[in-house]
Amino acid sequence: MYSASSNTCISGLCCSVEDTAAINRIYAIKGRDFRKPLAVCVATVADIPKCVKVGARCASILPDLLPGGVTIVLPRTPQLNPALNPDFATVGVRVPAHEFVNNLCASLGVPIALTSANKSNGPNSSN
Repeated sequence: MYSASSNTCISGLCCSVEDTAAINRIYAIKGRDFRKPLAVCVATVADIPKCVKVGARCASILPDLLPGGVTIVLPRTPQLNPALNPDFATVGVRVPAHEFVNNLCASLGVPIALTSANKSNGPNSSN
């Protein structure tokens, strides 16, 4: 489990998308309903296809949108851990404009699942 510092894109808890036990732990820590999906974060725009299916038209505009505070929602790839958001055909993916988080993603070599640090439905953790 990892904790990332606050910025415009994320603040909170994250783990490897491949670690089912850690994903379940995030839900337990937050008291989060499993019907509320976790977002996924990758280090670079080139890493987005590790999580979601990106068509040519979408791929052409991604470099204009990311990195930054945009979440793209696209169909998940079959390679993505089925325990991550199992009842969802799509996944929200982010490429933050934050060096620490990008370095974390790059050093793990896999996308990370992430959510805010506050308890589910609780006050914002950055306040």
